Amino acid sequence: MTLKSDPGALFGSHQAHQTEPEPEYADLHFMDVEIMDGRQDWTAARGPLDSGSQGSCVNKTLSTKALTDHREKTTPTTMIMADGHDSPAGPITQYNPVKMRIAGHEEPLALDTAALSHPIILGMPWHKRHNPRIDYPGNTMTFDSEYCRIHCYHYGKTVPLHPKDSDAETRHPETQIPEPETRHSETQTPEPEIRRPETRKSEGREPLKVSLIGVNAFAFVCNQPGTELYFMTMEEANATHLTS
Repeated sequence: MTLKSDPGALFGSHQAHQTEPEPEYADLHFMDVEIMDGRQDWTAARGPLDSGSQGSCVNKTLSTKALTDHREKTTPTTMIMADGHDSPAGPITQYNPVKMRIAGHEEPLALDTAALSHPIILGMPWHKRHNPRIDYPGNTMTFDSEYCRIHCYHYGKTVPLHPKDSDAETRHPETQIPEPETRHSETQTPEPEIRRPETRKSEGREPLKVSLIGVNAFAFVCNQPGTELYFMTMEEANATHLTS
């Protein structure tokens, strides 16, 4: 007797034993660079390698503090967010021509001045030009392309890639909370203890939870259809929660 197997049944049986995939996440890659515009000293910055950006940018804070050559763009550029909407920060109207240094190699680069959450972003034009080899598990980047062999001092060099935009854990200024002083020297006078009013909790209710989000996430939420934006102090929020 010859038994014919059903390929569909076998496929279904095989699928049933597979683990369902779940969303995965990983740290970004940040690289150390130095920039100057000919009138200032070198300024160190760390920015993400962003092959999803059509251009390279510098944020307005770094541009104002470290650069002096601010030029108007002939044609303003509109930033399109991941959700397809225009950036709420408005069009980019200025750029900074700079000299950038990476692993000892210097090159001229024009950076759009934009409202960014990172100091600097190296976009697709830079990636295409240098075509570096990235070791994603090893967190390194090597300049070994033909372009770098001909044009770049850093040819053959390998630089580290970092999982965050600072050596120390970074926080946005609005979320940074100073650590309390736990010990005092003999010459110091301890600050008087401040008694804070107790927060009354109604039975069966959890304390009001507040989340702090980054500017990009905030802009994304504000651009969603039906979103209403309003402001409320913490006292008003707690009072509303306790009386509702």
